[in-house]
Amino acid sequence: MKVPAVFAALSSSTYIFAGAIDIRQIPNGMSQMVDFPHGAPAKDEKPDCHIPSRYYGISLNIRLNSVEERLPDYGRAPVELNKLTSYTANASEISFDPDVSEGVDIETVACQVYTDADGVQPMGYPIGVQDPLVLDDYGVVSIGSILCSVRGDLTRSK
Repeated sequence: MKVPAVFAALSSSTYIFAGAIDIRQIPNGMSQMVDFPHGAPAKDEKPDCHIPSRYYGISLNIRLNSVEERLPDYGRAPVELNKLTSYTANASEISFDPDVSEGVDIETVACQVYTDADGVQPMGYPIGVQDPLVLDDYGVVSIGSILCSVRGDLTRSK
């Protein structure tokens, strides 16, 4: 669906509604668009969703080939904290990229891998920067989604 472009100088309390799109000024001075699937709220009504003023996330390294292969083939996967991120991939190992994090101390983050895109069937245990998850020593398995959050939000069960 194409939304007509709307350009305006926005103050911190200005809302512009174009169909079901809300363009608003957020604290860092940039505009952000939010899609409202059930239509935009009334002009004087604030939307009932929270728009974070900052991105919080990490990057995971996903090994796409078998652990026993001599030359590893890794893919980098950005993951926003507290948001189930869908990844349809085959992997043998998942580890943190210790050099990539935004807005959070990577030592405090844990991630749970799921076999399905809905985050219902956990795979293995929650992982951290010091403890990668080996999914299969001799091949690859399908992953569906990943949820990362600050430790304490996920329970570890080995």
